[in-house]
Amino acid sequence: MLERKLGLKKDPTIWKISIEEAGSDGRTRRYCFQHGEARIGWHKVGDIRNADLADPSLKLGSNDRSSLTSFANEIEEGDVLVCLGTRKSICAVGVVTGEYEYTPHVPDGVRKDYVHRLPVNWLLTDIDFDIEELNGGRGLTLKTVYPMSRISWPELQQGLQLAGHRLVEETKQAVTGPKLPYVLIIDEINRGNISRIFGELITLIEPSKRAGAAEALEAVLPYSKRHFSVPDNVYLIGTMNTADRSLAGLDIALRRRFVFREMPPRPELLDGVELQGLNIGKLLRVMNQRIEVLLDRDHCLGHAYFMPLTEQGLKDDDRLAKLELIFCNQILPLLQEYFFEDWQRIQWVLNDHRKPSIDRFVEQDKQDVAALFGNISVPAQGGVWRINMAAFKRLSAYAGVIAVNAKAEVPDEEPVEADA
Repeated sequence: MLERKLGLKKDPTIWKISIEEAGSDGRTRRYCFQHGEARIGWHKVGDIRNADLADPSLKLGSNDRSSLTSFANEIEEGDVLVCLGTRKSICAVGVVTGEYEYTPHVPDGVRKDYVHRLPVNWLLTDIDFDIEELNGGRGLTLKTVYPMSRISWPELQQGLQLAGHRLVEETKQAVTGPKLPYVLIIDEINRGNISRIFGELITLIEPSKRAGAAEALEAVLPYSKRHFSVPDNVYLIGTMNTADRSLAGLDIALRRRFVFREMPPRPELLDGVELQGLNIGKLLRVMNQRIEVLLDRDHCLGHAYFMPLTEQGLKDDDRLAKLELIFCNQILPLLQEYFFEDWQRIQWVLNDHRKPSIDRFVEQDKQDVAALFGNISVPAQGGVWRINMAAFKRLSAYAGVIAVNAKAEVPDEEPVEADA
């Protein structure tokens, strides 16, 4: 997260740069640090992108040509610059934020030959950090620009932190300054192994342990060895469906660190949706009341299934077509999952047992047992259940889900014997 905030690319290259010679007054270097840029000289070259660096008249050595090529063509946005302080130390660390520019007219306070510019976000300035150990025991050379291939960003960051030069300015701004909330949503959080998912973070997400708090804690990441903490403007939201997995298996440590808030269906959001007198909010309420009696409240249908019906400007035919798709593709399959092989209870939820046959979504066809099996005793199964696809196109079938003015039909479950 910090790398993204700082503008670092993945696996950034560390580049050494010399801004002015050792022993100079440092005016150009200070200007660069204050104005978010890095500059080098060789003004006679002109725009490096169009220059012939091999031109003998420029009198460029191999190190000069290499430095100019790296500065204009090889350093990328998101790379890291370290500015030479001495042969053993650096005085600044920054992140490149844009592309090379040729500026023939330099601002006041900058050496007139420093016409080549890179935009840089300087993270640390005016430091004295010994980089020799990180660089494999080697000091810095006088070459103006070159990649430090022995050093990676995680190693440089850790070395700076151990020396007391922590990159905290941006973190302070995130913790104490004007800030926006950042939300991480973990879907179906109760399906994972919480201890393995969070690890040490389970402690860091506590309000009192977050960055900037009085009892703030940090963890050292196992691979990069970087220090990590959680800002107080980061919110974790874990969603779970208790219909298919119980809360009983949730880690106690997780329970103590999260606020549990039930999110029941909100049929009131659908109360304003009418289809030729059929109120969709009432339709959802009635089905959920039946499901709650037959199963439990955790299995109630969510209002989100029906939200496509709230679209403005829908004609009645279009809204009915959407309702048909919702029931065919979502509601009925979900009820089949809830009431596995118990079609009668599905009928009860949909009120099909009190509707005319033409309006039943699920109905039972009687079978001629004698014709099928002959003179044998067969336990009656009450017929064969089938889905009446034609009913999904009829508005009266949906209105019948709400109607309660008929007496329930209870099928005979006694076994019967087939006639000879």
